[in-house]
Amino acid sequence: MNQELTQRRNTLAETVKHFTDLPYCDEEIADAARKWLDNMDDKAAGQKLFNLCKANGERDFTGTPFEQAWLDNGKKCPCECCAGAREVAANSDLF
Repeated sequence: MNQELTQRRNTLAETVKHFTDLPYCDEEIADAARKWLDNMDDKAAGQKLFNLCKANGERDFTGTPFEQAWLDNGKKCPCECCAGAREVAANSDLF
């Protein structure tokens, strides 16, 4: 693996660790994140984390207490967990 790719993966790992440590992080995403962080070369663990994060980014908050913030942010949840999940989904080439 080249140095640039290694650095990008390490940066993503820091992001994943940060948002999954938040108390309101989705439990299933946090569990998948821990598995990927334990073995970042496990393609199945990476794919599961990516799939969960991608699906999280496609959630519809209509009718929830978070609807207005979601709408104000272009139908993207503005919380740190969801922002981190979007970061994971945007870096699918690292899994």
